[in-house]
Formats: sequence, C-alpha cells, structure tokens
Amino acid sequence: MSVVFNAPTGHPHVNLNGTRVDAALRVATQVIKKELAMSKLLPASIKIGEDDWRLMAELEGIGKALSRYVTIVQFEKCYTGSMRLATYFDLKKTFNREGPGVLQFVRPVTRDPPPQRKRVKYNELTAAGKKSWERTEQEMERRIHKTPIQIDEVAAVLGDIRLAKDQKRYLEDGIELKLVPQATLDNVMDAFKSHYAAVEDFKTTISPQNPMPTSVEVPLQCATKGSSFV
Repeated sequence: MSVVFNAPTGHPHVNLNGTRVDAALRVATQVIKKELAMSKLLPASIKIGEDDWRLMAELEGIGKALSRYVTIVQFEKCYTGSMRLATYFDLKKTFNREGPGVLQFVRPVTRDPPPQRKRVKYNELTAAGKKSWERTEQEMERRIHKTPIQIDEVAAVLGDIRLAKDQKRYLEDGIELKLVPQATLDNVMDAFKSHYAAVEDFKTTISPQNPMPTSVEVPLQCATKGSSFV
C-alpha cells in the first residue's frame, strides 16, 4: 500500500532493543512516514489534521536531535568518562534558541521524492513544541549540575583521542561556565607534568651508556643466581 500511495516503504521495528525514548521516537517517525498512505484509507473523521501533524513533526524532530545522545551510554563500546562535558556543549549548541534550529519532516512525506526535512527555530514552534524544547533545556542543565565535574572526568577529556581537537575548548568553556573548577584542571595538569618528568628520568636509565638487560641476558643473569629459568 505504501508504494501505491507513494508513501515511504519500510516497516516500524518497535521491538528492537534500545532506550524507551528511542522506541517512542521510532513510533512517531513511522507514523509520520505512513501518514500519506493512511490518509487515503482512513475516514476523514480520524485523519491527522494540520495542527496535529505539525506538533507531531516538532516532537519527532526534537526527539531525533536528542536520539544519539540518549543512546550513547547504552551502545558506545569505548569508555564514556569524557563524554558528559562534550555532550552538554553539543546539546547546548543544538538547542540554542538563536541557532539554526532542529530538523523536522516537511509535509507531505513521500517515497518519491524521498522524505525531506527542514530546520525549524525555537521561535517558529508551536506553544507545545516550545514547551518540549524548554523541558529539554531544563533536563540538560539539571543533569550537568547534578554531579560536579570531577578530576577523573577532566583527565578523561584530556586523554580521549576522540576529543583530540576540542579538549582545550571544552575545558575552557567548562571553566567559564563554572562547571569545571580551575583548581581541578591545574591538579590534573600537575599530575601529567610529574608523570612526564618521571618518564624522562626513566629514559636516562636506559641510555646507551647504561643499557637495560636484553631479553637474552635476563634469563642468563637469573640462572647465575640459581633461578629455574634453565
């Protein structure tokens, strides 16, 4: 039926493992994609009106903007100790009321041409859409301030290769917003400097003038002491 009415093909897979938010988002996305076909089959009394469709598209768009952040803890295979600060700033940029907005479906959603999305800014949303946006902002602020950024998280940001180009920016912005104490960053940097100094000192012990025993010499030295290596 989707092909007949030029609606996007594919079926909703709401039984997939994932978060509750992601499952609800998949339902909304599929309803929007199938709305064109359903409108041809359903009585006029239960069709989705323009206001309801717009609200559904707004909520789906906001949910889509959040989806990769609400699943990262469950599905990221690498450690995520460095991600809280990065996630906060990325979300803050995404939900900047003066920014470009979030992507939402353009009606009608068809198979040919493929489904299109456009950016919608905060001040272009309905009252309910604005409320959803505001709740996203409130939850974002609540979570970042719930537990202070600790020394282990700062060390993780500095050591995470995935953030190699943005480490300095994240930490400087965190200090400016009083999310990261300057003293915490200083403590981490002092620890790194001590580590590097210790490494340099260790290197001097394995210089050509004072070489470490080779893999062959070690068993031989142990053997002279009555070791069971030989």
